[in-house]
Amino acid sequence: MANQWFRMYAEFASDPKVQMLSETDQRRYIMVLCIRCNGDVTLQDEEVAFQLRISNEEWLKTKSVLVGKGLVDGDNKPTAWDRRQFSSDSSAARVSKHREAKKQACNVTVTPQNRTEQIQNKEENTIVASASPLAQCPHQKILALYAEELPELPQPRIWEGTRQDHLKERWRWVLSDLKKKGKAHDAEAGLEFFSRMFAYISKIDFLMGRSGDWSASLPWIVEAENFAKIIEGNYENKVAA
Repeated sequence: MANQWFRMYAEFASDPKVQMLSETDQRRYIMVLCIRCNGDVTLQDEEVAFQLRISNEEWLKTKSVLVGKGLVDGDNKPTAWDRRQFSSDSSAARVSKHREAKKQACNVTVTPQNRTEQIQNKEENTIVASASPLAQCPHQKILALYAEELPELPQPRIWEGTRQDHLKERWRWVLSDLKKKGKAHDAEAGLEFFSRMFAYISKIDFLMGRSGDWSASLPWIVEAENFAKIIEGNYENKVAA
């Protein structure tokens, strides 16, 4: 995706993976994000080094660090790019889709019968569209977010039954709460919420198992009572007086 800008998330300032990098490697990582934003997704190591104005040897050292942290892959692509950068950030796809829809509309001859069917289909699609953000919980995307943000915690091998039900209920609650607060409450906003929540959990010693033998898991997190306590800050690290 080529664009004039990309999303830079606030947890960059507190993400352990990033903050363990040297300032030089942090800057080079940001430059890789800029290169990706420009649409240069197939650059070879020599080309990246040229754009960063460093030697090939310097870039390969930095690349080894970034790959080790899981921030870029072997092709110099930021690993979380597609999840972090949303298609709605660019108007190109929307404009193209709108123009194509107008073109198709101009080429259709509407008979009375077709007109009736179109009205019925439009009404049915409107009902489905209005309900879909709440009804269609993106289980796999949330599982992917969990795996990326909290790789240290147990990873579920099975996701069905009550696990799916609990996550769907939490998903509906998140979107409803965002709506009540007058914020965006579509699927992208819901995924951003879970991403921030998982990043928040990664800083809590108790939930991460750093203060004992127990650690949280995704099935535990999405149970109603546990989910509420996390949001309310009940598990935050205690600060010594």
